[in-house]
Amino acid sequence: DTEGASGHGHAAMLAGNDDRGWRFVSKEGRAADNSSDGQDGTMLTGGKSAVLDRPYATKAEALSNHPLYDRVLTFKTTYSTAMRVFSATYRSAISSYHVLVANCGHAVADGLSAIGYYSGSAMEPKVRYEQILRYNNNNHTPLNLNGRILFPRN
Repeated sequence: DTEGASGHGHAAMLAGNDDRGWRFVSKEGRAADNSSDGQDGTMLTGGKSAVLDRPYATKAEALSNHPLYDRVLTFKTTYSTAMRVFSATYRSAISSYHVLVANCGHAVADGLSAIGYYSGSAMEPKVRYEQILRYNNNNHTPLNLNGRILFPRN
C-alpha cells in the first residue's frame, strides 16, 4: 500500500495457491490498548503488535479484500515453501512492533529470508520493496512454478 503509514508504505504477505488456499498476514502497527494514545507501548519503545491473519480460498478473493495494496510482487515456488514463508512472516508479525526496527516491512523480509530471497535493508517499507524488486528480479531465479508468494508493493 504505497500510501500506508503516512506515505512510508505498508507491506503484507499472501502465500499459497488457488488449489490449497492462501494465507494473508500483516503486521499492522502497535496493538490497541486503553492508554492515552490508544496503543500499546510508545513510539520510542515500541509495543505489542496488531496482526491481521486471514485465510482465503483464492488469490482473487484475497486481493479483493485488501484493495489498498496497489502493487504486488509475485514469486513462484512450491506450496510447502510458500507456507514456510507464511510461517516466518507470521512469527515476525506477532513479535513486538517498533516503527524503525520491527515494522511490516521487516515481517515480510523475514518471510523472504526464510527461503533465501534477498529481503532488503531499508527501514521504510516502500524503499525496502524497491530493493526486493530490483535484486530478486535481476539476480534470483524463482524456485519452481507450482505455488506463489505475493508481496504487496508498498
